[in-house]
Amino acid sequence: MKPGHSIASLIVAWLLMVPPQVPPRFTAEREPDFQAPMSKWENFGEFADAKACEQERTHLALMLADPKVMAQQEQMAHWYPDFARKRLAYSKCIEADDPRLTAK
Repeated sequence: MKPGHSIASLIVAWLLMVPPQVPPRFTAEREPDFQAPMSKWENFGEFADAKACEQERTHLALMLADPKVMAQQEQMAHWYPDFARKRLAYSKCIEADDPRLTAK
């Protein structure tokens, strides 16, 4: 452990959070609710640090831009690529102990 680092700083994880869908769910029109409280957002992954979280966001963006990947995904039921792109555009990397995760 480097001097100046505490045990607490080693256990803080970073989360990739994506907004939920604007209600009503299960409609043809799907839009992310980027104004929903962070406590309602979906945890899309946990990472050791902010850099790793941002790298995952970049990786997901590249996947959503890859025609081969998109062709494979389109074979899946309930796949909405525009919705996925919008959610990723509004996604945020935040610390796991961020108070917005428990706020109502």
